[in-house]
Amino acid sequence: MILATSTGTCHIDGPSHLVGFDNNVAKWVARHTVILSWACFNAFELKDHPERGSSHIFLVVLESKPRQKKKKPGRQFHIAGATLLTRDDFVRTYRGVEVLLNRLDEQEAARKSNGVLSNMFVRHDGDWYSQGMVWEQTELETMQKEGDWMSVLKSVTVGEKKYTMRDGNPIRQ
Repeated sequence: MILATSTGTCHIDGPSHLVGFDNNVAKWVARHTVILSWACFNAFELKDHPERGSSHIFLVVLESKPRQKKKKPGRQFHIAGATLLTRDDFVRTYRGVEVLLNRLDEQEAARKSNGVLSNMFVRHDGDWYSQGMVWEQTELETMQKEGDWMSVLKSVTVGEKKYTMRDGNPIRQ
């Protein structure tokens, strides 16, 4: 899988205004990239619906863990929710995200791969991190489908040892 250049984290205060950055969200995403990519694949159901890559957004909402503001970013957050939204619903629900979508669209236009694109946004308070993932057909064939992807995602990101990641897929211990 090719990870597109991130648009980084930014705080959106009304349409088209980018103010401030939260590097901890980016660090959390970097620590959990493999499981987030797998969850994104499952949320999109890319194996069966590759067309969703251009019409939907995978949204992960983070919350800070109580009294852990000074902890390492990988353990500072937990997932409050994750869902697949149409791009239209995403824009209607979250004011100002058009700026981030425009950046992703520019990256999409510049990419050279014929793979399937999926876009993920991670939100913590008013801070956003976005990441585009391009899946080649061979990767789509090797990824494991999981109907209960949310519980697996939450388990791995909080550090439970129920699963180990192997070749981009979680394997139950």
